[in-house]
Amino acid sequence: WSQSTLYETIEILVKVLFLYNLSLTCASLCFQEGRLSFSLDAVRRLQELTNNTLAAKQNLVVSVCKHPLLPQIFIPACQGKGAAMTLSRLVKLISPVDPCEICANPSCYGCLT
Repeated sequence: WSQSTLYETIEILVKVLFLYNLSLTCASLCFQEGRLSFSLDAVRRLQELTNNTLAAKQNLVVSVCKHPLLPQIFIPACQGKGAAMTLSRLVKLISPVDPCEICANPSCYGCLT
């Protein structure tokens, strides 16, 4: 093997291992916010918690961050600067602009007006 071929092989192996490790970390889809990454399932859980929290807007983050069902992966985000913006951006990423946009069955009749 020549030295350049060996380096190319090592580079490919490193890339494959990196992608494999990333796929294990985020099962199917990941959301990146700064240095933090969150799985789609975790962000969906966050969305459920924000929808079910009846607190005032400024207390929403405090309520969600102290919620016992909040996935532990969000603890660093809750403790960081700009927690409200971080969490709201993540929820906004998976929230449809129009809630009726996902109506695909007869029970949604009249949803789109």
